[in-house]
Amino acid sequence: MSLVRGGSRDLRVDFFRGLALWWIYTDHIPGDVLGAWSLRNFALCDATEVFVLLAGYGAGLAYGRTALRTGFLPAAAAVVQRAWTLYIAHIFLFVVFSAQVGFYAAALARTSYLDESKLDVLADRPYQALLEALTLRYQPSLLNILPLYVVLLLLFVPALPLLRFPRLLAALSVSLYLAVQVSGFNLPSWTGGGWFFDPFAWQLLFVGGAILATNPITVPARPRLLDVAAALVIAFGLAVIYLVWGRAETGFLLPLPVVHWLLYMDKTTLDPLRVASIAALLWAVVRLVPAEAGWLRWRVAQPLVLMGQHSLPVFCWGIFIGFFGRMALEWRYGALMQVLVNAGGAAAMVAVALVAAWYGAHGRGARPAAPAATAPPTVAPVAARAEARAKALSLALALAIGLVGSSPALAAAPDLCPAEAAFTLPSERLSSFARALHGHDPVDILAVGSASTAESGAAYPREMLETLQAAYPSATLRLDVRGGRGLTATELLDLLTQALARRRYALVLWQTGTVDAVRGLRPEELADALEKGASAVIAAGADLVLIDPQFSRFLSANVDLAPYQLVMEHAASLPGVVLFRRYALMR
Repeated sequence: MSLVRGGSRDLRVDFFRGLALWWIYTDHIPGDVLGAWSLRNFALCDATEVFVLLAGYGAGLAYGRTALRTGFLPAAAAVVQRAWTLYIAHIFLFVVFSAQVGFYAAALARTSYLDESKLDVLADRPYQALLEALTLRYQPSLLNILPLYVVLLLLFVPALPLLRFPRLLAALSVSLYLAVQVSGFNLPSWTGGGWFFDPFAWQLLFVGGAILATNPITVPARPRLLDVAAALVIAFGLAVIYLVWGRAETGFLLPLPVVHWLLYMDKTTLDPLRVASIAALLWAVVRLVPAEAGWLRWRVAQPLVLMGQHSLPVFCWGIFIGFFGRMALEWRYGALMQVLVNAGGAAAMVAVALVAAWYGAHGRGARPAAPAATAPPTVAPVAARAEARAKALSLALALAIGLVGSSPALAAAPDLCPAEAAFTLPSERLSSFARALHGHDPVDILAVGSASTAESGAAYPREMLETLQAAYPSATLRLDVRGGRGLTATELLDLLTQALARRRYALVLWQTGTVDAVRGLRPEELADALEKGASAVIAAGADLVLIDPQFSRFLSANVDLAPYQLVMEHAASLPGVVLFRRYALMR
């Protein structure tokens, strides 16, 4: 017997919700080749917009129609009960995910796992972090959707009576959305800034879905105008993705305001272009996929339909196994591992959906068997590769800086690959450091950063110093390292200015940008910190080398680094400032 619920259900909703869950899984695994086929590669929106829109549609069907039939109180009680269920699921997922990431960060000596997941603050201040997690003010990376869903449901409670007046409800929803676009109003986040998904902006999609569920629209007799508009929006999105985002040189051909508009397409406040994109895709589905489409009942479509019908357990399970998929690809990247990660992930998610469907059909008298334990990948290859990459980067940076002084030892360094040679720094921009290298006084170097100057990550400045010292045996080089995990550019600026007040340095290395990008802070904050820091360094008579964010498959898959890299490129145009492009070198 099939466990897929049919009847009068619109299987399009279940199918595309299941597809969104699959896209979320592949998008969260850096280096997953199937991630190149997710929605975000073909539209200005991604799986999150699909998920929230269909969540609103489902809420409209489940609670909106109840409110219209039986009254406000029964429907409101059901909505609050569902919000409580989602809250409990989120807290459970938070505990499991934190334990999972923390364990492997320690076992593999990969503190970057903590930084990228925003779990570094949990390691530093565990009791406060747990309290903030309970209030939803602390949301690690990948765990932002369920808190958004909880708040959207609570906001939906006062909207229930207004479903009888869809135009009024739509006007209020749009007004709130526009107010957010103007003011940037958001719920506060413990780690700085606001929530990654501003619920007061994202309610637009949720409410829109609910209105469509309770007040279905009909296709006009002459829909050509809407067809053309949707096609143009979809085509514009493809052009932006492949001609602007995918080709940096295009940015130099466009006016600066246009480039700024296209690069700073904010996901937090649901940029209007993202709204237009999901609206166009919705219209395309309505026009091209009828509700009675026979293929939605084919066996090949049933796994996605089943996943969409049991989205909560499938989503939670996808987050959990997705981290194992990431580690598997980092351990051994190849075609076979790609097949195992994707086929195994799909099978696991469908299995969870089957168990949930069986529970729904047979009650909860029996407990399902626990999922089979997943064997962790071997530790040694991952740690060894990370160490080798760290050494290569520190050597490349030493070569780049050392060549400023025209050292014969460094100029004759063996195994200088073309990439390293391409990243040499211009001597005319580091004149203070070049003079100090050939002087008689000790040469002081300050290294400021977050994870790359903390614990095991602090090896990079020391290895760089050893390489430079070997190249300049007559010079006395001294290194001062300041920083710690999870520090933003603004926080590092305070450490930088304090250090400059105590000692005179010839060179300052400032690694920053990664934490700002991961936490979703405004690029303007990074620009302000860099400008103040560069002014302080130059005023102190030192040269400044900025080191841009590191490359990792996780960052490239889940964080929009382009605005922050643009800020650092601009900062490098200041006198006495040079940018070391670590991201491009590691890629």
